[in-house]
Amino acid sequence: MTEPTTNKILLLLGRLEGKVDSLLSSQSDTNEDIKTHDKRLSKLERAQAYLAGALALCSIIASLVIKHIQIKYSEEPHEIRMRREEQP
Repeated sequence: MTEPTTNKILLLLGRLEGKVDSLLSSQSDTNEDIKTHDKRLSKLERAQAYLAGALALCSIIASLVIKHIQIKYSEEPHEIRMRREEQP
């Protein structure tokens, strides 16, 4: 077996250093992408929560309007019936 020379060892160390630098750079880019995606996702989740709240409010208002209409129109026939029963 031949022993590696100092120059070969230094060359291999240089290659390893270059690969590690490349990996660190790639990792940094990935971290930036994750931060960007996290911000976008938070924004979408917040918008979805506001939309759900708005829809809940609309359904409550619609329910109250329908109930008011039902009460208004269901009392009229009852009043008419009461008047008919009172008449001799």
